[in-house]
Amino acid sequence: MITNPATALWLALPLGITFGVVLERAGLADPRKLAAQFTLTDLTVLKVMLTAIVTASAGLFWLGRAGWVDTAAVYLPPTYLLPQLIGGLVFGVGFVVGGYCPGTSCVAAAAGRGDAVALIGGMLAGTLAFAEAFRWIQPLYSATPLGPVTWYRLAGLSQGAGVALLVVGAIAAFAVAEFVEEKRPFGRRRGLVAALAGGLALLTAAAGGGVRTRDRAPRPPVPAAPGSLPAAAPAKLKWDSPTKC
Repeated sequence: MITNPATALWLALPLGITFGVVLERAGLADPRKLAAQFTLTDLTVLKVMLTAIVTASAGLFWLGRAGWVDTAAVYLPPTYLLPQLIGGLVFGVGFVVGGYCPGTSCVAAAAGRGDAVALIGGMLAGTLAFAEAFRWIQPLYSATPLGPVTWYRLAGLSQGAGVALLVVGAIAAFAVAEFVEEKRPFGRRRGLVAALAGGLALLTAAAGGGVRTRDRAPRPPVPAAPGSLPAAAPAKLKWDSPTKC
């Protein structure tokens, strides 16, 4: 794992440029393609996101098992259930209306699209408005704290079982997406990929059952805006003690 901030900063530039080029070449900087996600006519975004999530989850799990990554050092943002639900709804509405998410808007702006530049201006204005109004909405901002949690621990599962279920769910979602787009759900090649992914899921579930993780180091509190009320401390949860992962 890269721990030198200077090295990470220098790597961020080429990785970011490469990521933007891939998004543009894949057509994900086109607002019509992105908006088609919500009309169920083109579910490319869903399939790309699922691929990224499964790759990151399974990759992190196996890199941790191999001892190449200290998974206890990976930052897990705290969960504030109610404000994040509201924020997700606002984000979704903005995605539908604007046709971009923050990342794709930057890629489209770099490609010369004026609507993306306008959307970035709107995001900056919204960020400024949020900062100015923070003292009034801070009670909502820090409401329903759950601390750094994961869905599989909430469900009482090990990390291996959680990754396995994620892989199986992604395969099912891919099949549904192909059906909705009126394509063949599974040909020979897709069936082979699904079989390999299913095998990975079973192997991950079997490998993750008896692994214990170290307690996460305490995270520093998120700094509040000047003049705001002190943020509520995250609630202590019973899985803060050493658990199977």
